Amino acid sequence: MFDTKKKLKNAVIKWAMSTQRVFRTHISSPTNYTVKCAETGCPGKVHGHVPKYDIHWVVTIVVPHNCVRKNLLVKHPNLTSSLIAQLMYTKIVEKKDMEAKHIQTAVKVRWNYV
Repeated sequence: MFDTKKKLKNAVIKWAMSTQRVFRTHISSPTNYTVKCAETGCPGKVHGHVPKYDIHWVVTIVVPHNCVRKNLLVKHPNLTSSLIAQLMYTKIVEKKDMEAKHIQTAVKVRWNYV
């Protein structure tokens, strides 16, 4: 369960990064959110929604990937600057003079992506 759609999306992105998978948003509405694997022919999918008479988002469908990664991803298209800002917020606020290269290094160390 997730309090907000944003928290659900962030969890899906973290999962995609940990599994070296890239997804594309298929449906994004006020009550539904579905992402599918970016690889052609792969059934990988995650679906979440807000049930009727509820306020929390729940994930109801997780279809595993059957695509094979040929090599490790160096850059992850789903790792956005807004997600990095949210996940590293306290570090960035504590060091107001933090340079971009320090953020890049922290991302490389924490998630192993450039």
